[in-house]
Amino acid sequence: IHREVVTLFHEFGHCMQMILSNVEYSSLRDFINLPWDVIELPSTLFENFAKQSTVLKKISKHKETGEPLTEDQVKKLNAMVDCMPACDEMNILIFAWFDLRLHYEYDVSKKSQVRDLKAETENLIFTYPSYYRRENHFRHPFMKDYDSLDNCGYASRYYSYIWSRIITKEVWVRFKKEGVLKKEVAMDFKKIILESMFTKEPLELVNEFLKRPQDQMVTMDAYLKKFRKNVDKPLLEFTLFKQDENSEIAKDKVCQVNINKP
Repeated sequence: IHREVVTLFHEFGHCMQMILSNVEYSSLRDFINLPWDVIELPSTLFENFAKQSTVLKKISKHKETGEPLTEDQVKKLNAMVDCMPACDEMNILIFAWFDLRLHYEYDVSKKSQVRDLKAETENLIFTYPSYYRRENHFRHPFMKDYDSLDNCGYASRYYSYIWSRIITKEVWVRFKKEGVLKKEVAMDFKKIILESMFTKEPLELVNEFLKRPQDQMVTMDAYLKKFRKNVDKPLLEFTLFKQDENSEIAKDKVCQVNINKP
């Protein structure tokens, strides 16, 4: 249930992004006018509020006693959501991998191939505990029916969720430093980022919000903190392509991502 609350806050972030944007022409208020790196910035940032003890206590109530969540319950809920974070990153990369496989392997004469490739990809995902499975999310990256390759939404660009999270972690540092519910910080986020995102360079707005030089690059430091327990091991490892013997692509290429090295 808590994960659904996090999702609600996520979608609310998108709503705020559209409602509060300050543009002269409504046609500019469209996600296609944003770099993929930052489309998910407001939404992923709003997820953080759904994990704050102060916020959860305000929006929760026991159905019989009317009591809000206790501090211990909030810690346990967040522990479940934040457990095994690499699994979530793995799922996102698999969505991109599925799309790449379609481009390499799709044969228009094989009517069921898209569904077959989807099933193979799901089998890889489902090696994880059921709590981390994303069966219901599989349409999100591709939007239309799997048998159609038209208008496929995020497709392989689904990896942009990860980069949005990296930027979000940096933005969230200011909230944590000055106060998660501090009005001044919230108004700056509204004015600098939400109102101007469709009309100015988003990463310049991020630097303005963080009160740092415009030429400063986004870093992964804040994002990587959740993976620090096993920095010497590959974060992700999975078969990138598994082709037949006649394929031009080498069989069983393995992709490894180590968060400690480029």
